[in-house]
Formats: sequence, C-alpha cells, structure tokens
Amino acid sequence: MFFIGVFGIDNKEKEIGGQAGDDVQKENDNKENEENEVNELIEYAKENDIILIDGKELYFINGRDKFAYVGWGAFDGNPVIDAETDTMFLPGENGVIYAVKLNTNFDKINGSISITPMTTRYRYSINGKMAGTENAMTIYKNYAYFINNHGYVQCLDLSTLTPVWLHYMEDDCDATLGLEEENDGIMLYASCEVDRRRKATPAYIRKIDGITGEKVWEYTIECNYDANVNGGFLSSPIIGKNEISDLVIFNASKTVGKSFNSGKMVALKKSTGELVWEKDLNIYSWSSPTAIYDAEGKGYVIFCDAYGRVHLINARTGETLYVLNTGGGNIEGSPA
Repeated sequence: MFFIGVFGIDNKEKEIGGQAGDDVQKENDNKENEENEVNELIEYAKENDIILIDGKELYFINGRDKFAYVGWGAFDGNPVIDAETDTMFLPGENGVIYAVKLNTNFDKINGSISITPMTTRYRYSINGKMAGTENAMTIYKNYAYFINNHGYVQCLDLSTLTPVWLHYMEDDCDATLGLEEENDGIMLYASCEVDRRRKATPAYIRKIDGITGEKVWEYTIECNYDANVNGGFLSSPIIGKNEISDLVIFNASKTVGKSFNSGKMVALKKSTGELVWEKDLNIYSWSSPTAIYDAEGKGYVIFCDAYGRVHLINARTGETLYVLNTGGGNIEGSPA
C-alpha cells in the first residue's frame, strides 16, 4: 500500500514519501522561523505553569492548530504519559499527534509542580487524504498504535516519529485498540463502525500482528447505519485474563436483527476468532465493557447501555447475573 506522510518538529518539517518508513526527506531550512516558534511555545508554556495541587490548568494545547491538515480541533482520546521519559502523547481530531516533553519540576517539600513543555507535532496523509483520530494511543515500548477516521490503523515509531506500517479497517474507527503480548509476538485487537459506507453492512473485528500489520483473523457483525449515532463498534474490547484468558470480548451497537437500536456482545477465541458465546441486547451499548475477577480467577463483565442500565454478566458464558436501572439516559462511559 502506498503511503505518503508528513511530520514536523515545531516549525521544522520533513516529508516522507513511498512505503511507510522510507527515508526520503525534505527539510525546511528556515531556521529563523523555527527558532521563533520554539521560543513562542516555551514562553506560552511558562505563562501557563500553575500549581497542580490547586487543580488549575498547567498547560493547554489548542486543537485549532495552523500546523494541522484537518480543521476540526477536538480531542476525544485520552493522553498517554510515559513517566520514565516524562513525555505525553496525544492524538487529535485535527490529524496531529502531539509528543510533549513535559520537563516536569516537582517540589515535594513545598508541594509545588511546574512544567516547561517542548512539543513535537507529527502530521501525515495517506494516499493524499487527511483524517483525524478519536481514539487514545495504544503504546508498546517504542511503538504507538492508533486508528484514524478513515479506518487506517497506523504503527508509529515514537523514537523517530516515523510510520512503520498501515492496516485498513474499511470504515471509521473510534475505539482504542486492545493489545496483548503473546508467545507469537504483539497482537492488536481492532474494530470499526458503520459510518463512511452509509448503509447497513458488516462491522469488522480483527486481530492484527503488531509487528507486521498483517491480519491474523476476522469476525463480522452486520450493523445498521445511522448518520446521528453510528452503528458498529464504538467501545474497546476486554482482553481476558485468568479463567477467560482465552477470550476477547467485544460490544457491537445498532446490530441488524431485533430492532434498529439493538446490540450484541460476543466472546471470541483469541487464537482463532471463533465465536464462544453471543448475547443479544435489546438496546445498544457504547460503553467499553469492564472485566473484574474474584479470588479464584472467575471473570465477570460490567457494562452500561443506552437506557441507563448497568449489566453484570458471567464472562465465561454470557449469562446475565444482575441489571441495575439507574433511571437515566444513555451511559457511554465505562464503569470503574
């Protein structure tokens, strides 16, 4: 697959062409502009250094970034902070990945904290098209994984901010990738919505090799298209442990079947993608299911639905054990 990417370090840009990871580069030689922008970023950060204990803002990233290819300045995904390198990684719906060296100064005695952020920005295009990201990054060592609104899973080498591989998921993807280290390597679990295809059609679950980007297996669920509230997979999976260490559990919304707003939860074998159990839901759920385990390692799943109900089910069988009706509306967040 042909890939064209552009990434920048503040005002210094490098253009990368050809297959992902090629070293064809063109550097902006305008050093004066580069230094001015770096100085402005540092000054802006200093003006926003505020004591964290007060609960006030320390730093602000404006998503309406002139550097961005996409004009939508929102942030849906949470940042990932690497304590060892004191660096924050944040993808934006503007199509920019922000890598922020925080330069944290924590004074334990006086109970104060300050940061002097240095921001590196990565932007890219794929086959001449640009898109933002609504999920959080999944990071393993120096590799970061994320999916954009056009459905491309990208592996990014954080040590060099260069792309490694792409994998196309056929449609928009909002859910954060699941990751597990196996004997055979690093495995990702990805899922897509029914959005850009604009009709009832299969939503995909895929297990992907995290090193090569190749598909290991695929499972599909037919889902409805809704321009206002997308069908398909809007939540991240459970990667089972203990009693359910062989299972991965996904939650699909607006599935084709009983009603336009129905849903389905499925448990699949990690090794093959084979269906172990499925649970039809009379109302869809965007809530990422949460796994809990008892002292013997028995697994349970807690999730919420669009009617404001909280479900407790047996993770091995899918049997409903308890339903709590909160009396509220749609609960999109995951139970903690």
